[in-house]
Amino acid sequence: MSENMDCATCHDPHDQERGDFQNFSLKCISCHQSQEHSPKTLSLAGANFNDCAACHMPFVDSKAMKIDLNLKELTPVRIRNHFISIYPEENSLP
Repeated sequence: MSENMDCATCHDPHDQERGDFQNFSLKCISCHQSQEHSPKTLSLAGANFNDCAACHMPFVDSKAMKIDLNLKELTPVRIRNHFISIYPEENSLP
């Protein structure tokens, strides 16, 4: 929802950044110095505070991209949600 963010705010088009979660998290922290997580979030056993995108940009099934893994149905491709937000349903305890 930020008017001054674009792809290059987080991504360097000249570098291979796939899987570099710590680098992406450093970019998040450069604008969000005060990381205020709720006590519930802090208590999550699987919380990874070095990977902001894991919680704030979870993977979702693409509505447009699907692959044919079997003859009966198409399987959606899992992609990173680029709507940066708080997703309580993705971050709840099992």
